[in-house]
Amino acid sequence: MYKSIACLTIFLLMTFAFAHSCTDEDEKYINDESELCLDNFSIEGVSFSYENDTILGHASTNMDLSNLIAEFSSNGDVFVNNIPQISGVTENDFSSPVVYTISYPQKGWEKKYTVIIEIDESALFVSSFSIGD
Repeated sequence: MYKSIACLTIFLLMTFAFAHSCTDEDEKYINDESELCLDNFSIEGVSFSYENDTILGHASTNMDLSNLIAEFSSNGDVFVNNIPQISGVTENDFSSPVVYTISYPQKGWEKKYTVIIEIDESALFVSSFSIGD
């Protein structure tokens, strides 16, 4: 009797160890849809602030917004127009608002963040100046 209980215990322990060794260590776990987030959003040369689900950026007047690469962190999968986004890799056109969708497919959850970059007119600068001839 004790031998069969010992064998059963060893079997259960080995099964438990094997099951946990096969899980994806990078898999993200969240408990509630409200925990979905897009953090540390940055683009070189742009200053950002968060207001609820809007990320507002300010750029200088000479910045081309059409092919910018954002860096960010998230606890879900990140998409723009159903295209997977990779921090520091994927280019987007920020000349109009860009909607980032953070999804957690295990639960069917998603949350949207709108990134708006405005040209900072106060950042006008003079590139050359001369008086007279």
